[in-house]
Amino acid sequence: MNGITTFANPKMTSLLGTSTDEIEGRSLFDFVHLSDQVTARTRMGQRHRGVSEQYECALRTADGATIDVLISTSPLNDGDGQVSGVFKMVTDVSARKCPEALNANLEFDREWADRLASLGPLAGGVAHDFSNLLGVISNYATLLTTQTTDRQMLSDLHEIDNATMRAASLTRQLLAFARQDIEEPQFIELNDLLRQHSQLLNRTLGEHIELTLELEESSPNVSSCSPTRISSNRCC
Repeated sequence: MNGITTFANPKMTSLLGTSTDEIEGRSLFDFVHLSDQVTARTRMGQRHRGVSEQYECALRTADGATIDVLISTSPLNDGDGQVSGVFKMVTDVSARKCPEALNANLEFDREWADRLASLGPLAGGVAHDFSNLLGVISNYATLLTTQTTDRQMLSDLHEIDNATMRAASLTRQLLAFARQDIEEPQFIELNDLLRQHSQLLNRTLGEHIELTLELEESSPNVSSCSPTRISSNRCC
């Protein structure tokens, strides 16, 4: 093991601003900055003893620039268990050491956090308006059930009412997100839920497709969360 590079991936060539041919066959020491040569050679002794480690040093690029990198090393053993080579992963850490880049990242994180914070009120406003529309739909469906005796019509109205209830549940989840409500677990009987959806699916799948349910008699209840208001001065 003489420190000669036998393989370099495209990411490494891009980092140093050179080609694969200019890296392979050369020692990594050829790219280590003069100030870190002693440290890098001391670390080489550790690798001869089969020690995995991480350390930082400065490398020189093809155009003469200096970049700070984190080098992670792992020994490669031959069939006899002897160290025959070293795998190195080189990560550019220059940005975290540059105050300007660090400040830019912090500014981006702050702007992103502000955008996420604005989603709460937006979701709350949409959910509020949608909840009002669902109330109108549900009320009309209930009113129509008192004005007809047709079984098919009553069944369809029942499906409309079930759909509005499910949509209202989704709306409450949006409101929980917007207001940071605490969610309270509730249990759902899976067989009942599947039967409800199958009635709607049978009508939408068409005449040439038959939907058959094979349900377990003792299916377990599933816990589902729905929002519970703790305290709020707003109403919906």
